[in-house]
Amino acid sequence: MNSASYEAFMQPRSVAIIGASDDGQKTGGRTLRYLDKYGYEGEVHPINPRRPTVQGKQAYPDLTAVGRPVDLAVIVTPAEHSVAALESCVAAEVPAVIMISSGFAELNAEGAQRQRELEAVLRGSSTRVLGPNCVGLVSVRSRLAATINTGMDQDRFDLRDGGIAFLTQSGAMGAFVFNMSQTRRVGLGSLISTGNEMDISFPEMMHALLDDPKVTGVAGYIEGIRDGEAFAGALRHAQEVGKPLAFLKVGRSPLGVEAIASHTGALAGTDAVYTGVFEQYGVTRIWGVEALADWAQMVDLARPPAGNRLSVTTTSGGGGVLVADHCTDLGISMATWEGEWQQKLAGALPEYLSARNPIDMAGTGGSSEALREVLALMGEHPGTDVAMVLIGNLDKEEDPLIEVLDEAHRSMDKPLVVVWVGGSGRPVVELTSRGVPAYTDPGRALQALSGLMAAHRAAGRPPAAAPPVDTGRRAQARALLAEARQAGLGVLDEFRAKKLLGLYGVPVVQEAVAQDPDHAAAEAAWLGFPVAVKLLADDVAHKSELGGVLLGLSSADEVSVAAKDMLARLPREVAEGARLLVQPMVAPGLEMLLGIKRDEAFGPVLVLGLGGTWTEVLEDVQLRLPPVSPEDVTDALSRLRSARLLGPFRGAPARDQEAVVAAAQALAELALELGDEIAELDINPLIVGARGDGACAVDAVVIPRAAAVPSDH
Repeated sequence: MNSASYEAFMQPRSVAIIGASDDGQKTGGRTLRYLDKYGYEGEVHPINPRRPTVQGKQAYPDLTAVGRPVDLAVIVTPAEHSVAALESCVAAEVPAVIMISSGFAELNAEGAQRQRELEAVLRGSSTRVLGPNCVGLVSVRSRLAATINTGMDQDRFDLRDGGIAFLTQSGAMGAFVFNMSQTRRVGLGSLISTGNEMDISFPEMMHALLDDPKVTGVAGYIEGIRDGEAFAGALRHAQEVGKPLAFLKVGRSPLGVEAIASHTGALAGTDAVYTGVFEQYGVTRIWGVEALADWAQMVDLARPPAGNRLSVTTTSGGGGVLVADHCTDLGISMATWEGEWQQKLAGALPEYLSARNPIDMAGTGGSSEALREVLALMGEHPGTDVAMVLIGNLDKEEDPLIEVLDEAHRSMDKPLVVVWVGGSGRPVVELTSRGVPAYTDPGRALQALSGLMAAHRAAGRPPAAAPPVDTGRRAQARALLAEARQAGLGVLDEFRAKKLLGLYGVPVVQEAVAQDPDHAAAEAAWLGFPVAVKLLADDVAHKSELGGVLLGLSSADEVSVAAKDMLARLPREVAEGARLLVQPMVAPGLEMLLGIKRDEAFGPVLVLGLGGTWTEVLEDVQLRLPPVSPEDVTDALSRLRSARLLGPFRGAPARDQEAVVAAAQALAELALELGDEIAELDINPLIVGARGDGACAVDAVVIPRAAAVPSDH
């Protein structure tokens, strides 16, 4: 979206409402009423061929009759009149259109056909459309409420813009969050409902918001992303410009996915992929509506943290323990107070209190002077990145404590977060109105804070750049895949699969193909004992389930006898034409999984996790989008439940994590170059030796896409 189109949506000089109703309570009348209610200062042109005036304003029979340019048109007509309404906008060269009308692809086949007619009207024009089937948008900076959102029917708040934009695929959910946030004085400065995304997609609008210097962060409600590549590009852009993101992504359960399909026609995608993508780019994944407002409040009011070290002072020893537990779960470090700083802290506390973090002030009775002294030290302490105060009740001390907290917030160059549990509730409202992030529950506050910290870490780590394409290597790989397709193979045999991996620098075990048991014995003698002998048969992906894997064979006779016995036990259709793969046994190590899976929205995705026989049982994997940097892979490995196995563990040595990182990056390059041609790839196991001993792929499966279309991009 170019800047002119974006400005036409967010800061239009004139708005036309096509289908405007004189009844401000009806869908067709709300937008006009809200424009007046919230003080939009641009020109407003109701379009209604049946009335000379609408809600006291001059009405026009059509856009042509307006007689001057219109920046933004809002279409609220019934679906059957929508094509003609959009045609009039294109003819009048209106740059921005919000199509609130519903009854399109979200409904049925007839609606989908009508939406295709709208797309045909747009084709070749410069008009951009938000919707259809959306609730419109709100831009606080323009006092623009171009929406039918009934949450605007209130007299509790004046609109406040703190720079946070909210982008939503559900109009009603967006309306809920916007209303709740503004009620809490959280500066959700814009609300944009994308609806069916016939023209402007969620990622495109997100990219435009990130380019807006007045937008400080973007939150969103996501049901499904159709163009994963565009979405990932917007996430990388957020990382580049250093703006935090948080998304409430729904559709985790099969029931939720079904509901999405009937709601907006969006594809939910694989939920684990979204989790991996969010982690890769430092996006906060939100699990509830209140949590979304909590995050927005933190981004709106808190200063950016320099790191993740927290100092907390509390009037409750138990509260301090609760904070420490939450910090452990969220990866927030408790700041260490040592030496002179511990002595300074001890000097500010009564003798009976311990000078350590969490700082227990339970015996001070809520003294504002004692709190002032401790806060001053927290502000100066070089090992503290964020200061938190946890207090409760203290109704009689509210006013002096509010003043101390406000003063500390203004004087500190680091974030100060307040949690005030119980009491009248007034301190939280008052502190928030003064720009101090204040909450009623430590868990909610820390969850929001962890999101701000994650965004800061992501902003300090540039996104990985795609390496240049090795055209020669890619040509060899494509020839290998084409040969398999021509042979009618749905699965590459292990030998071909590892040959493909070797082209990309993934370390693979040395091996030889044998035509019969005696040939296998001869190859084993050449490779050196002990060896493994495996079944090599077309379209057999899981050999072990057929008894097709023999391990630890230590002589030529043992190889010949065991191989003959294995072939005799196989089903006839498998044994006929089967070959044998002979490999030297690899020294024991940590068994890991590396792979590629193709996601419907995002394309090829890198999979990393614990391997061996436990893979499917434990499902301990992390997913990332290629390209990946070493930091991306290291971060993914650290998030595995089995991450401790990579370090020294119960007598086992630390594993060669650098070799895993290198193998993962090599596989990511393969995914980038061959992503359109591979449906699935598994390396299981990748045996990882002790530090410095490397890693080795001893088994692999590659499933080509049946109708792959090679791409040179």
